[in-house]
Amino acid sequence: MKQLEDFSPDLVLSDYAMPQFNGMEALELVKERYPSIPLIIVTGSMNEETAVECLKNGAADYVIKEHLTRLGPAVEGALKNKRIREDKERAEDRIEHLNSVLHSIRSVNQLIFREKDRERLLKGACDNFIKTRGYYNAWLILLDENGELITTAESNLGKDFQPMIDRMKLGELPDCAKRALAAPDVVEVRDALSDCIGCPLEGMYVKNGVMTCRLEHEGRVYGVLTVSVSRSFIHDEEEQYLFKEVSDDISFALHSMELEENQKKAEEALQKSEQELNAIFKGANDGIALLDKTGKILRINNYIVEIGGYTEEELVGKRFSALKMFPLKSMSKMILVFGKLIKGQEINYEVEVYTKKGEKKIVEVHNSFLKKEGKVEGVVAILRDITERKQAEEDLKKKLNELEIFNDAAVGRELKMIELKKEINALLEESGNEPKYEIAE
Repeated sequence: MKQLEDFSPDLVLSDYAMPQFNGMEALELVKERYPSIPLIIVTGSMNEETAVECLKNGAADYVIKEHLTRLGPAVEGALKNKRIREDKERAEDRIEHLNSVLHSIRSVNQLIFREKDRERLLKGACDNFIKTRGYYNAWLILLDENGELITTAESNLGKDFQPMIDRMKLGELPDCAKRALAAPDVVEVRDALSDCIGCPLEGMYVKNGVMTCRLEHEGRVYGVLTVSVSRSFIHDEEEQYLFKEVSDDISFALHSMELEENQKKAEEALQKSEQELNAIFKGANDGIALLDKTGKILRINNYIVEIGGYTEEELVGKRFSALKMFPLKSMSKMILVFGKLIKGQEINYEVEVYTKKGEKKIVEVHNSFLKKEGKVEGVVAILRDITERKQAEEDLKKKLNELEIFNDAAVGRELKMIELKKEINALLEESGNEPKYEIAE
């Protein structure tokens, strides 16, 4: 028994009959403890019934001492059968393992399809890797674009993983993670004692191998995924292919989540922007109208409704050229101006409009453009009712005219008075009297 443990032989030879031990006992011992080691019984004589019993109980062969020339072929045959049996067992183990990995991949893909929470997805993926007994343990880390730790997930490591987390929070990544981040292919670790020196998980990998792969999609590296696997599978090309495939699936899920999150943020920002714009749009002290490049009114604010007395339903969706609120002279001017606006020429102008009740108003229009890829797609018209201002200007102009007429009349009278005073002074001088009026030159 001690020799079997210390020596670990490829084959055992045993005499059938010994004083304190025999071949059948040796056979039972080998079968119980080391069933893969073939045993050949060597005996001085053996009848056919005993030989059949030995073979039925698991002996690889038997050799009669009188025919020891058979020992060499018997040993070769037993070792060959052992190799065939071991190859078969390895093949069966490989198939069973790969089936377990495939099952893990299917489970992870199903999880990706239904799980929208990132933390639950990562934890669920790690759990699925060991649930099918395909891997002994699994862990992954996510990093931001600066290489800083975002989050982690693990399965079958428990508290042993905490020292690793503490180090990574300080920016100290394990060697396998560093190598994976620098390489597109799967990184292998066969001997943890030499390759994982100082790693907090070194003791977890003494008997097993490690595979690590970076999580990457469309050039964006999200982190690394690591699993512990039997050393006999670590070099298997199909094993590595499947591991890389599931890593890519997780990376794609993270990419999709990132896109959804960015889209959600963009939508929230847009909604907030629209709310702010609506507040400005509705609360503006001027009228605002949005028109497309055909002249159709897309949107107006309340101020325009107040200016003309027309409802929003009566204006929105119609071309300005079809509205009755503009007299012919104003419409001709607006059509001409709008044509120039669509070509990118900024023009501000005044125009007459008639309200729904028939009141004439004067509106000042300032324009800006709605552009897409440098092309004008519409116009923003800002309107201000300047009727009162125009009336005040007209009133002021009228008063100025009246004052000018009055002034002209007053000046004329003053000139006539000066001429009259001059005539009186001249008559007084002719009659020998002193002039009565002092006249300034």
